[in-house]
Amino acid sequence: MGGVVGRLSRELRRYCRRGTVASVTTGLRSSSDSAQRGEHPGLSRGALALRAGHTAIAVVDLAALGYVWTCALTGRRDRLLRGAIGALAAEGAGLVIGRGNCPLAPLQERLGDPMPLFELVLPPAWARRAVPILVGISVVGIVLALRPVR
Repeated sequence: MGGVVGRLSRELRRYCRRGTVASVTTGLRSSSDSAQRGEHPGLSRGALALRAGHTAIAVVDLAALGYVWTCALTGRRDRLLRGAIGALAAEGAGLVIGRGNCPLAPLQERLGDPMPLFELVLPPAWARRAVPILVGISVVGIVLALRPVR
């Protein structure tokens, strides 16, 4: 899990320094690729700050999901597990508020950033599938982590 978080962190720093879109799955995208996807490399400071904060939330949620699954597989239960479940529950509440979409998306669009966060790192078809897949993985992990210990 540390490798994924480290790579996301490096990509975020690179993104913030250059103001360009970085992709975790394929490396840095070229400016012509960005133009074809409708990305706007000249985002406002507010849009860049929101994108960076949104990415930080995603990294925390992925780390929480990884820890929930670690506890599910090892049978460990501790305060950190409760915190991880709390973080995932807060994300779930946000998805309910956004009716299945990220509640930050309208703010992101108002700030001039039309690119959904998942589309920065995934093809559009997989970006649309990411939320339902991650919700399913989260629910199963939480159920397994909280099952009675034998």
